[in-house]
Amino acid sequence: MKTIKIITAGQASSLSLSTLFKGTITATKKLRYDKGKYGGSSQDFIGRQVDVASNVLCIFPKMQKDKDGPYVALWCYVYG
Repeated sequence: MKTIKIITAGQASSLSLSTLFKGTITATKKLRYDKGKYGGSSQDFIGRQVDVASNVLCIFPKMQKDKDGPYVALWCYVYG
């Protein structure tokens, strides 16, 4: 386990690409971090500390919408 801060989607994308160019990681995958549907704005989550597994590179919030209305979903990039 390790602790990381939630970052913006742009920062997460840049971080994922930078690991490829450094040659430290062969690839990263973008996955849904959990199945939660959180209220509020994606900005409310930026900077929060989260305990994650060692294969998680970063976590970022993304606004989404379904039949019940808008919500924030947490996405991540993982090694592998």
